[in-house]
Amino acid sequence: MNRFQLNRAAALYEGTRRTLVIEQRRQALQEELDKDEDQDQVDNEVGSKRRMALLDVLLQAKVDGRPLSNDEIREEVDTFMFEGHDTTTSAISFCLWCISRHPDVQDKMQAEILQVLGTDRSRTITTRDLSELKYTECVMKESLRQFPPVPLLGRKLHSDFKYTHSKVGDGIIPAGAEILVAIIGMQNDAMYFPEPEPFKPERHANGERSSNFAYVPFIAGPRNCIGQFIKIPFGL
Repeated sequence: MNRFQLNRAAALYEGTRRTLVIEQRRQALQEELDKDEDQDQVDNEVGSKRRMALLDVLLQAKVDGRPLSNDEIREEVDTFMFEGHDTTTSAISFCLWCISRHPDVQDKMQAEILQVLGTDRSRTITTRDLSELKYTECVMKESLRQFPPVPLLGRKLHSDFKYTHSKVGDGIIPAGAEILVAIIGMQNDAMYFPEPEPFKPERHANGERSSNFAYVPFIAGPRNCIGQFIKIPFGL
């Protein structure tokens, strides 16, 4: 069995298995709703609402008045429950490794944290506090530059792509071809980041890059990763 046959078989298995789970939960949820028609009124009376699982929220969600299809629900569940776990743990692990290798960076982070949060360990940390940890955020961004959790980005071309290269010359990659974008290579290229090897968090405070698309640990464009709004605050 080659790679393409294996991918098709895996997709068929996963799609069938998850569709069954969604349909079973959809039926069970509808039965619960039928039994609890007055639940909203009861919730209002006691002043709190029952927390819902992600799958239940998606089953009741609508876009332009239309409920989500099984495929759309599977994609959303994959995004939140699976695709974010490995990348988040990798990003935090690499960041901790970078900090451990640079005591001076660690000292600056500690000083900033003490300045913003103080020494009261019982103090509640707010999102506003996190937004004031500017240097610490730069440290995470520099770690993501040197060690992006997703080092390669795969795409399938829908049209011919013409390119110009100083070493291999001009050429065309035909539509339908699968390509890989080396994010880790691009973010460690001196053309975009002068002196890319040293760990320099300050470069992100100064906007030291020649292109907005040179730094893309969360990809770019309309299909970029929604984790960029979660991962950095989560890491902080």
